[in-house]
Amino acid sequence: MTTLSTSSHSTKQTMLLVTLVAIVWLAAYNLIQPLANWISYSALQLSHESRLGESLAFFLYDVPKILLLLSGMVFAISIVRTFFSPERTRALLGGKREGVGNILAAFGLFGWKVAGLYIASGLVVASLAGFIIGRLKMEKHVEDFVWNIQQGAGVTEEKLTWTNRIERAWISVKEIVGKVWLYVVIGIAVGAGIHEYVPQDALASILGKQVWWSVPAAVLIGIPLYSNAAGIVPIVGTLIEKGASVGTALAFMMSVIGLSLPEAVILKRVLKLPLLITFFAVIAVAIILTGYLFNWIL
Repeated sequence: MTTLSTSSHSTKQTMLLVTLVAIVWLAAYNLIQPLANWISYSALQLSHESRLGESLAFFLYDVPKILLLLSGMVFAISIVRTFFSPERTRALLGGKREGVGNILAAFGLFGWKVAGLYIASGLVVASLAGFIIGRLKMEKHVEDFVWNIQQGAGVTEEKLTWTNRIERAWISVKEIVGKVWLYVVIGIAVGAGIHEYVPQDALASILGKQVWWSVPAAVLIGIPLYSNAAGIVPIVGTLIEKGASVGTALAFMMSVIGLSLPEAVILKRVLKLPLLITFFAVIAVAIILTGYLFNWIL
């Protein structure tokens, strides 16, 4: 009886704390823009018409906004995931988390029509790449240790309290946000610089749909870079605002996320060089074709 009473009291305390945090989260979210403007234009006395002032206000507003939204989304999704067993979670989400993040980013940035095309093209790219690589019979170019990995035995279902679920969600927030916050800051800083300092006509002449080589150029530029959806979306949004075509900007985003050199280093641990080169070549061609398709349709 005492144990049940203690557990109930602990759950009530946890829920009260979560409620207070949610209130603080909402208050902070609503104060971001006025605070960013106050720092830029009042505290630092920068002009509203100056490029530096507008860039700084853009940066100070977008960084906390995206980090707050990311934290809230990760926390909510992590709570939901505690209701699934590890096996079921892996079956539903294994290998799809980055894709889901990209889809959410596409909806938020481009609207549902473009996001729908993005999803469809992503499915086609994945299917086509899998079909081509499968037809080439390149299984022998996977590192030997991969074939020796045995599937783990089933895990007994855990009985979690709400306190346990919230603790796990908080751990997920710290882990994921801790890994991506720097990319978010860098991405928004680059986006802020492009937004105010890069001439619109110059960018449109390089990345516009009327320039045939803009899509492959965007893919090549993206390969040496590394980011994730959260970090690259602000840059892509700014590129489009400044006159870049949607297809070219999406090709750049897909290249940064899926064809980066750090990605190649990671894949090299499990894929031998012939398969790695084939994989990158197929994905690069598919991304370029996707970019041209978006530019043609839109």
